[in-house]
This record gives sequence, C-alpha cells and structure tokens, in this order.
Amino acid sequence: MRRTRYNEGLVALKKVAQANRTFITQYPDKSLSGLISNTDTNIFTGTCKDNIDSTKTAVLVQCGYLIKDNWDSLAFNIYVCNPLSDAGGGCCAKGRYASMKYKNLAATSTATDYCGYINSNMELQEVGTPW
Repeated sequence: MRRTRYNEGLVALKKVAQANRTFITQYPDKSLSGLISNTDTNIFTGTCKDNIDSTKTAVLVQCGYLIKDNWDSLAFNIYVCNPLSDAGGGCCAKGRYASMKYKNLAATSTATDYCGYINSNMELQEVGTPW
C-alpha cells in the first residue's frame, strides 16, 4: 500500500514539475511557488490573462498547464518550486521545479526526512528513505 501511495505521489510530482517548467519557458519573467492543493490550485476566479501576474499555483490550472485533480487525497504534499530561488515550500531550492514530502507522518517514522524533487534537468532526486 505504501509503495502505491509513493508511486501516486511521484506521478503528481512529475506532472507539476512539467507544468511549471513549461510555464516558465513560456513566461520567463514570471514565477510561481507554493503548495498544490484543492483549495489553492483548483479554485480560482478570472482567466489566465487576468491572473498571469499572480504567483499562486492556480495559474497552472487557469492557463491550462495542469488539470484539476484531487491533490488533497495524496499521501504527499506537492510543491511548485521557483527554480531561481528557494521559494515554494517542502524541500524546494534553487534549480528545482517541484518537490514532495509526506503528509501527517509520526515523528518516529523513518520517512519523515524524505524529500523528492525534480531538478532542472527534469530528473527525480531523492533524499532520505520513502518508507
């Protein structure tokens, strides 16, 4: 079960990283960062053009780079990273497009130090153990 939840997280991480990379390629003077969630990402008002200057993750959905999903059902928090800074949350750092960390783990779990992220070469990098 844990491996399945991990794989679901990886799929979401890769989707978000690709969406962010494509957005940045088309709008190099813009940057997004923050937690991907049902509330912050799926709910928005206005059009892409109305909100293109926002740094909110909803821009990825508004502008068609990412489809709405049930992000809150994942075992991981997924973060959009600003690859030019450390902004985004989770384990975002310079040169990363997206990151993921487990939600709601007991402090005694060996996976609490786990961080997965997609780097500037679109490669998965992992620190710690996912289980």
